[in-house]
Amino acid sequence: MASQHDDNEMVTRSLSGDEGAYAVLVGRYQHMVFTLVYSMLRNKEEADEVAQDAFVKAYLSLKQFRGDSKFSSWLYRIAYRACLDYIRKNARHRTDSIDEKSIKYMTDTDAGMDSYGEIEQKEYTVRMCIESLPAEESAFVKMFYYDKLSLSEIGNITGISENNAKVRLFRIRNKLKSMLEKKQLLSI
Repeated sequence: MASQHDDNEMVTRSLSGDEGAYAVLVGRYQHMVFTLVYSMLRNKEEADEVAQDAFVKAYLSLKQFRGDSKFSSWLYRIAYRACLDYIRKNARHRTDSIDEKSIKYMTDTDAGMDSYGEIEQKEYTVRMCIESLPAEESAFVKMFYYDKLSLSEIGNITGISENNAKVRLFRIRNKLKSMLEKKQLLSI
């Protein structure tokens, strides 16, 4: 990943009319943005559309980037907000792709499954439980555990304080814990 200084230089060059500089930024962060958007929308076509929209919004807002945070965090926030807008706008037409029956099917284990298979099954079930969370909560967990973002960065992206991010993560963890206990993957 590029340094913050290098990203800031690309932003400055973009603002000066260097079209190739913004293309470099898109190339650096397109996977990151698509991953976030897809994790929230769970639909490739919608994710492609919203990710592209996020890059357009970021380009049009480059003058507002002050450089006091990482460019990636600033861009992540734009993508996150674009997802929320899209979800709100299309809430009537959306259904979760993973339901309770799917999770039950995934957690039913064969009597002869070996320990490696059981571990693999449990990891899969955990991922499916994360996917079954509401989009914002699922994205929050993924930003922290998969993308390794700090609570400060997540707070910046989601527009909440670091302390509120910590509380929110705690609540989501408890929700996941409860889901996993129901699946008998965790015992108290």
